[in-house]
Amino acid sequence: MKSTLRGIVVCLTLILFSAVSATAADTYKLELKGEKGRIMKYTASAGGALDFNLDGLPFPGAKMSGENIAAKINAEAYLDTLVVKKEGASYLVKGTLKNIILGNLLQLPDLGGISKDAAPQLKLDLSPEGALSGLEIKNFTLPGGAGDGMKNALPGLGNMGMDLSNLDSLLPMLTALIPPLFPSDPVAIGDSWVQKPNKDSMPLPIFPILEMKYKLASVDNGVAHIEFTSVGDYDAGFLNGFLAMLPEMPMGDDVMKISKIDLKMNWDLSGTMDLLLEPGILSSVNAKGVVKIDGGGEVKFTHPDGSSEEWLPKLNGKVALDGAVKYEGNIKRAELDELFPPAEKKAPEAAKPAAKKSAKPAKPAAKKPAKKG
Repeated sequence: MKSTLRGIVVCLTLILFSAVSATAADTYKLELKGEKGRIMKYTASAGGALDFNLDGLPFPGAKMSGENIAAKINAEAYLDTLVVKKEGASYLVKGTLKNIILGNLLQLPDLGGISKDAAPQLKLDLSPEGALSGLEIKNFTLPGGAGDGMKNALPGLGNMGMDLSNLDSLLPMLTALIPPLFPSDPVAIGDSWVQKPNKDSMPLPIFPILEMKYKLASVDNGVAHIEFTSVGDYDAGFLNGFLAMLPEMPMGDDVMKISKIDLKMNWDLSGTMDLLLEPGILSSVNAKGVVKIDGGGEVKFTHPDGSSEEWLPKLNGKVALDGAVKYEGNIKRAELDELFPPAEKKAPEAAKPAAKKSAKPAKPAAKKPAKKG
């Protein structure tokens, strides 16, 4: 009898231990794991259909419309892992645009880089949970006079030169808009979590608040399969109170005053992503959805002679999106340098020989006063 009871106790203990072990084994820590020197290649594509009506855009007097226009963009990106710490990793991102297609309106194949001397770069700081904690733009400058072709249509377009490598005041606000991907605690299959920006970092709702809902759908062969959705809307009407306090702004030789903005957006997005658990690499992202926008504005230009004209742009449109990002493996640094040759360092100018000092002419001898006879 005692042996029977002992056997039952042992069996129950083993069952309980197995259940606890299984529960522990079925939770997963979702995180990005950087490896210094690792260079990851990604391909990305975004496409869909575009419906729009523009009145007074992109400049006064213009009208454009389109229905079910096919839009597509393809790109390649390379993430060079610079620094890896406990709080996250830093990456230098280099990329090229392969093509841009907008129906029959625009077709630009294999654009490559944008900057004249070096390809544009992004420096990203990502936490293990995928939160964007730092963003820096390098080698991205719009040359002055870029808008000369339309400067008579919209005042000031000829002065649109802008160095986008120096947006220190704006970039922290942009990083605060993007919530992390993963929760800080381990999750089990079937668990859901919600990620959204920290409102403390955005005292004013200037930008849309992107709230993402995630679910760990499955884990197979070391790959976590995650589903996500995002549904939301945005109304920029509150900005009109700030516009009333803004002074007039110079726009070329004219002065511009924005008196009203009417902008509404709503979106419904869904998709999936795959995470390679062991190396901590996001291997694919697929997303679909619809974004709608409706808005307009009232702008007044005052010319140097005191005359003025109004600009009343209006727009409404819908974009059906279908995008994908795919991890293509790692590449060697020699391959990266071949794709994006390092900028040549200019040789220091040779020191100019010091100018020889010309000999000063000898002072004439002072004449002695003549003796009186």
